[in-house]
Amino acid sequence: MSKTRCAEIMRLSGEGYNCAQAVACAYADVTGLDHKTLFKITETLGGGMGRMQETCGALIATYLVMSHLNSDGGLSQGKTKLDTYDKTQVLHDSFVAKLGSSNCKVLLKGEKPKHGVCDDKLQTACDIIEDTFHKMGIQVP
Repeated sequence: MSKTRCAEIMRLSGEGYNCAQAVACAYADVTGLDHKTLFKITETLGGGMGRMQETCGALIATYLVMSHLNSDGGLSQGKTKLDTYDKTQVLHDSFVAKLGSSNCKVLLKGEKPKHGVCDDKLQTACDIIEDTFHKMGIQVP
């Protein structure tokens, strides 16, 4: 992964962004979406979706970025939907292979989500994201 992009994810996390916000906002330049919009639409994903400790917010944000980059946007006859689903599964499987789960509660070993508690997982997620994007043929500067 780009050390610069990973550093940006960690910087944003250090400023209090939840994991999903940190990942999504670090990719604002490649999605063409503005930082504030990405921040707002991923706000609910912190703490494993609204602090319910379900699916990891960093992983969900990765899905969102990949989907935005992969989708053809075809509303009636989209040709990319199944490919995007396949890529989502690849991201999920890569994440689980490295971290052991995609579930926030499992990843935090029962600890409650709070600022800084996910830093080591987020660092690993950083590495997974771009490596998997590269394997999928999604080029991210």
